[in-house]
Amino acid sequence: MPAKIFWLHYERVVYIKIEGILTLEQLRDANLFNVQLLNGTRHNLPVYFIADSLDMIRSPQSIFGVQSAAEPLVTHPKFGCMVDVHNKSMVWTVSFIISKLFGTCWQGVATLAAALEFLEGMDTSLGILPHEIPDGEALATVL
Repeated sequence: MPAKIFWLHYERVVYIKIEGILTLEQLRDANLFNVQLLNGTRHNLPVYFIADSLDMIRSPQSIFGVQSAAEPLVTHPKFGCMVDVHNKSMVWTVSFIISKLFGTCWQGVATLAAALEFLEGMDTSLGILPHEIPDGEALATVL
């Protein structure tokens, strides 16, 4: 089950849990679903994303493929920031390159607590975010 998508803070922060091997097709599908979430929000505030990839074994290796898969999401007017939680140097590199290619907020951190702290400091309107990982039914599962 490569990716499960949840609201961490309804209509403001999306939590994405990635496990195993993530393919480029799955990344595209997840990003297109996330665009639908942005289109469905009832406000014009930025929506932030936390991608927890600590349990990811492998991700797409093509920078151009990742750029193409990310573009619909990161160019959306309601996209606020993507925070990648990981401990893999390749993911750090991709995060840095994507942020430079799109001139957008794409931050890499080592823990979920660091991701929450980053977003709380970036946008005080979020208040204190829940520190519990969602465990209910996912909004979507990308297989």
